[in-house]
Amino acid sequence: MPAGGAAAAPARDSDEAQGLGGVTAVVPAKKAHEVSTQADPPRTTPPKGDEKPVWQAPPAGSIVGGTTAPTGAYPFFVSVQTSGGSHFCGGTLVSSTRVLTAAHCVDGTVTAAGLRVVIGANQLSAPTPQGEIRNVSAIAINPAWNATTFENDVAILTLSSASTKAWSRLAGPGDPTAAGDTVRAIGHGATSEGGSGSDSLLQVDLPIQSDATMSSSSAYGSSFIGAVMIGAGPLAGGMDTCQGDSGGPLFIAGATQHALVGDTSWGTGCARVNHPGIYGEVFQGTMRTFVNNNVPRPANDDFGGSGLSGALGTVFGDNTDATAQPGEPSVPSTADTTVWYSWTAPENGPTTFSLRDAAFDTALSVFTGSSVSGLTTVATNDDFNGTLQSKLTFNASAGTTYRIRVDGFAAAHGPFSLQWAQNPPANDDFAAATTVSGATGRTFGSNARSTGEPGEPSHSGVPDATVWYRWTAPESGPAVLNTRGSDFDTTLAVYAGSAITGLVQLAANDDINGSRQSRVAFTATAGTEYRIAVDGFSNARGNVALQWTVNPPANDDFAQARVLPGTAGITSATSVRATGEPGELDYHGGAAADNSVWFRWTPAVSGPAVLRLGSVSGLSPGMAVYTGNGYFEPLTKVGEGPTSVALNVTAGTPYSIAVDGNGGTTGTFTLEWLIAKCNGVNASLIGQGSITGTAGNDVIVGSAGPDSIDGGGGIDVICGLGANDTLIGGAADDLLFGGPGNDDERGGTGNDTFRQDSAPEGGDRLDGEGGTDAVYYGTRTTGVTVNLNNVADDGAAGEGDNVLLTVENVTGGAGNDKVSGSTAANRLSGAGGNDELRGRGGNDQLFGGPGSDRLYGDGDSDTLNLVDGVSGNDAGNGGAGTDTATADPGDVVTDVP
Repeated sequence: MPAGGAAAAPARDSDEAQGLGGVTAVVPAKKAHEVSTQADPPRTTPPKGDEKPVWQAPPAGSIVGGTTAPTGAYPFFVSVQTSGGSHFCGGTLVSSTRVLTAAHCVDGTVTAAGLRVVIGANQLSAPTPQGEIRNVSAIAINPAWNATTFENDVAILTLSSASTKAWSRLAGPGDPTAAGDTVRAIGHGATSEGGSGSDSLLQVDLPIQSDATMSSSSAYGSSFIGAVMIGAGPLAGGMDTCQGDSGGPLFIAGATQHALVGDTSWGTGCARVNHPGIYGEVFQGTMRTFVNNNVPRPANDDFGGSGLSGALGTVFGDNTDATAQPGEPSVPSTADTTVWYSWTAPENGPTTFSLRDAAFDTALSVFTGSSVSGLTTVATNDDFNGTLQSKLTFNASAGTTYRIRVDGFAAAHGPFSLQWAQNPPANDDFAAATTVSGATGRTFGSNARSTGEPGEPSHSGVPDATVWYRWTAPESGPAVLNTRGSDFDTTLAVYAGSAITGLVQLAANDDINGSRQSRVAFTATAGTEYRIAVDGFSNARGNVALQWTVNPPANDDFAQARVLPGTAGITSATSVRATGEPGELDYHGGAAADNSVWFRWTPAVSGPAVLRLGSVSGLSPGMAVYTGNGYFEPLTKVGEGPTSVALNVTAGTPYSIAVDGNGGTTGTFTLEWLIAKCNGVNASLIGQGSITGTAGNDVIVGSAGPDSIDGGGGIDVICGLGANDTLIGGAADDLLFGGPGNDDERGGTGNDTFRQDSAPEGGDRLDGEGGTDAVYYGTRTTGVTVNLNNVADDGAAGEGDNVLLTVENVTGGAGNDKVSGSTAANRLSGAGGNDELRGRGGNDQLFGGPGSDRLYGDGDSDTLNLVDGVSGNDAGNGGAGTDTATADPGDVVTDVP
């Protein structure tokens, strides 16, 4: 018995012959009833009366009468060996994990653990690297196997791991298996009856004999059972299989996937006259049934196959272990590992089928016809786009059934996806990309019936439903593309390159801003053509919106919003070349969010606020104000309108302002922002341009630009805020704040107060008009010089000319002020700083305040007040007239009684 527990078949010799290269070749009887090489052989055929075999010495040669097989010609050939590496039978790889051999090779005490196989090698002494070694995990012997008559002599071995070698199919209807047709046998058996096995794989071509010939009295008589056996070999002898070939293949040589007819079983001697070899007829009848039941095949291995339906779809398949049928068309190459589908066109029109996701060299064909032998080729493709994948297009007719065949070139196999689409979009393929142009724009389409292409790269996901665009940058600079407005889960990518297999990805994105849409940014070069792919994540489909721009505004994106400083201001902006963002709210003040720009304002104080647009050109505007930190913290809309928004703001809270245009319009504008307070009081009126108060007491706030504000009746508080305002107090006692710039302020008929808080204020014209009016320079830290008599320049550095008319009372700021009164009765206060006050004519009141002050009453009856709590730092001079003075100890006071 061979090492490892493998036993020779019953009633056959178990002589061992030492093979080449030191490999022990166990040579059991090639045929169960074989004879020895002795001159007087024993009776080895089944008992049939006194019949005796006729013995003749075999001719010299190999596998008896054959030749050495070409290296690599038979990748499906298997050497069945003991686990220690001793060859004792042949076999045939019939799928990636199954080997067919003779039952008599593995019955009895043989176990799977005691076996190994070498697949595809030409020499026993060198099983690798050309061959593959696999262990055996299971043995299935035909339950109808009869060890006495050798009926149903077939078994299937299951491999512990899949082989990568090409397997053989079973012959079928249409294959040449009639008497006289030529078949081929291969093996490592003895080259002469009783001789040693061959280290090299040998081959021999043999003619098939009829059952009648094989069962004739001159041959095997009733020992030949035609239902499960087939005979092959010349009646003249000289060519045959021999010891050690048992279980090996008898096949029809031709295509890559040869057609298996039988397995070497038994015979009388080797290459004897009138005794061709006998093989198990595995290709038909109960033997075929046993094989098919033990060898897994794809469900759609045979013509007809799986049914496909619809104008669009994807199916996942696998042609591993598939076989070709006799008569299959050899397009685009020899049919080897084919699986079949059937599809009836639901409508007329161009139709695409493509193979993708395959790690092997595919071939794809479409036919019409109702049988495998009566097919008409409609379209076929081997390699597409320079890849090893396949794609084809043809015009389908509604109601016609098409047969789709997937094959592997040169018996290649593996998983694949088959995708089809009828009437796909015009820009389904890379080569047919839709051209878009311009520095900015938006286009719409659909990927509802689009497909992926062989060789297509991943666009942040498997390319299943791609549509293509091409865009030549008109100028250099940052470029942005997005799919905002698409109604499905998109992926987006941009490439450089002119062939789908040579693309260089510049940017890609699946989801952005918490949305299911996509956005990419890259640096474009003027004159360069870019390819843009829009796809659906996980085969998602729908309506496509693609927007592009180059050199957009810096505040195009929410994250790059322009910061608005302070409590009030005005800025110029543009929305030209701006885009919408995936995840952006759909409308801003009634304008679709297609070309939005963003601003961000964090007010330092709380209160009523106004944001408004001005100088609008080119766009039909809409604006909205939001709170929230971004798309992952949903924005809350707190106000919107076409051109302005009024709202109460909270100090320290960021507010995001979006400005957009209706109907995709873009243009330029100004944006103004302000806290609507005047003198710390919330405004009752907020205006822009020309503003008129009510007859009551109003708090009026103008804009950051030039305004004309009329308080009307009542006691009014008016704040110009912006530059170059005209403020009119009107009747009653009003308070006017000019703000920055050159303002024209008119007090009206009441006792009005003009406040000049900011520094520098600019050159203002203040006219007290009626009543006793006052100017208060408040918190200004620059010194002011005012000459009410000569209406002179105040002298403050960097400021304009303040013109004060009919103003009686002046209060300086914190700086060192120099104020000269008029001939009227003035009230002059230095406030902070080291001040110089001159009353001039009239009965004046002069107040030095803190600091080292100098007060001069000049003429008439003046009142001087030098009290500041500090001794000896002030000086006063009453001048002519009857004056009074109040001073700290040590202050110098002269000309005062």
